[in-house]
Amino acid sequence: MPRTPAWLATAAAVVISGGAYYISTGLGEFWPAAWIAPIPVLVLAFGSTRRTAAVAAIAAHFLGSLNLLAHFARLLPVVIVGLMVASRRARGLSGKWQRPLKRARMADPAMTPVGPPG
Repeated sequence: MPRTPAWLATAAAVVISGGAYYISTGLGEFWPAAWIAPIPVLVLAFGSTRRTAAVAAIAAHFLGSLNLLAHFARLLPVVIVGLMVASRRARGLSGKWQRPLKRARMADPAMTPVGPPG
């Protein structure tokens, strides 16, 4: 019987573990799969190098966490706006950013605001 190539066994372990993590963690609803998910990578670890097992485990975890991508796509604009407001407030509270901006405006006329003052 021909032997399975090492890359094929690694890819199968990653896909099976990643799929089990995908349906069980994050927004998944089938939590018993989280108990089964590490088994293919653990079996792979017995017959491969540490690096191969580590890369397979990281890849399986990455594939499993892709179910959060749709949630993060909706949440990300809120987070970005919050970070922008927080950084703007932090810059307004500390005067160290205001002086370089004023110098830049005086050095480059294109940096001056256009419109009514106020």
